[in-house]
This record gives sequence, C-alpha cells and structure tokens, in this order.
Amino acid sequence: TNGAAINQAVDDSCTPLFVACEEGYTVVASLLLTNGAAINQAVDDGRTPLFVACYRGHTKVASLLLTNGAAVNQAYGDGATPLYIACYRGHTEVASLLLTNGAAINQAVDDSCTPLFVACEEGYTVVASLLLTNGAAINQAVDDGRTPLFVACYQGHTEVASLLLTNGAEVDQADTGGRTPLYVACYRGHTELASLLLTNGAAISQAMDDSCTPLFVACQEGHTEVASLLLTNGAAINQAMDDSCTPLFIACQEGHAELASL
Repeated sequence: TNGAAINQAVDDSCTPLFVACEEGYTVVASLLLTNGAAINQAVDDGRTPLFVACYRGHTKVASLLLTNGAAVNQAYGDGATPLYIACYRGHTEVASLLLTNGAAINQAVDDSCTPLFVACEEGYTVVASLLLTNGAAINQAVDDGRTPLFVACYQGHTEVASLLLTNGAEVDQADTGGRTPLYVACYRGHTELASLLLTNGAAISQAMDDSCTPLFVACQEGHTEVASLLLTNGAAINQAMDDSCTPLFIACQEGHAELASL
C-alpha cells in the first residue's frame, strides 16, 4: 500500500514471494500475487516459488501458484521440475496436483532420471503408482542404463518392484555394464526380491559383460540364502567368469564355508 518494491530480492535473488512459498504461507503468497509479484522469478540456482513449494510439500501454496499461472515445468539448474522434486520427496498430493495441471510426466534431470525413477529409488509406492496410472514410461532408463525396476531392486524396495512388474516392467533390462535387476538384487542380498523376479521370469544365469552371474556375485558377497534360492531354481552352478573363476572358487577365496557346502 505504501509502495514497497514487491519483487526486490536478497543477495541470492530470493523474493518475498519465494520465501512466503517456501515457508507455506498461503495468505501471504496470495497477497503478494494480488499485488503483482513475479510468479516465476527464480533464485540464482533456478528454483521458482512453485518448485520450492513442491519441495516442501505445501499443496495449498502450489495450488495457489498454479491457479495464478505458474509455469508448471520450469526446471531447476540440474533440470529438476516441480513434479520431479515432489516425487523425490514423496509428496503424493502435490504430484497429483501438478499432473492435473499439465506437468510433463517423463521430463528428466540432466542424467535422464525421471520422476518415476526417483520415486522408485526412494521407495514411494503410492507416488510410483500415481505416475504409472498417468502414463509414466515404465522402462525409461537413466544414462547408465538403470531402469526404475533396476533401482527398486538395488535399494530393496520389494513393494515398488512388484508394482512395476505388475504394470509390465521389463524384468531383464540391463544397465550399460550388463547388470540385470536380478543381478543387483543378488548382489545386495535381497532374497525376497530375487524370488519375486524369478517368479516373474527373470533369466537366472544372465551375466554381466565379464560373465559374472547372479549366483557368482551372491557367492562372492556371502549371501547364502540368495545362492540357495538360485540353485533351487536351476542356476548353472559351474558357470564361470571370463577368467574361469567359478561360484565355488570365489566362495572359497572369500572364506564363505556355508556357501561352499551348498
């Protein structure tokens, strides 16, 4: 009312609107917008008022911004969109709001990581389900070839992996080094996940580029339960690596007596 500069920012270009949105002050943000605040003005690193509201999980603030014309896909410096950051933080309601307002569901950050990938990496089953329902690309991989299913298996998120498989995820899609979801599940010792993958048709002896199999890596890492599961399901017990090292050899070399006795 007295002429305060509504968009005047502090040293990192943070405006009054940005900080109001960051703190979740819907009434203050509404006042600023009514008086002409620049809705998409970003701080130095590229974060907008909408981005920071989504990061913090402030659904009402995000809704206010979108209603007033905020750019739904304006990205942060590394390419992260408001939808990406909402999924990374597990904010299902915010993610749903963004999708309703036209958020690009497969828009990725600089390493090709999508909202679905990061939701699966963090173990957010409800968020992942929302994205799949809205058409997210289920097998879209990051630059090194890891898929949403791969990263869910690596992190041990069985519920997320089951969701992905139910929705048609490619069970044997490997990364650039030849590692499959089954391979990384065995490497990490995730028996339940390995069983789930085998039930869904995973190739039990599919090897890495150096011929390292799921059984070999389970024996190397000392995961007796996983190795037993693989053998019960027909894994090739003598399949060797390029250097002729077998699962038995590596179990002995690493001192895994229980494994060697299988």
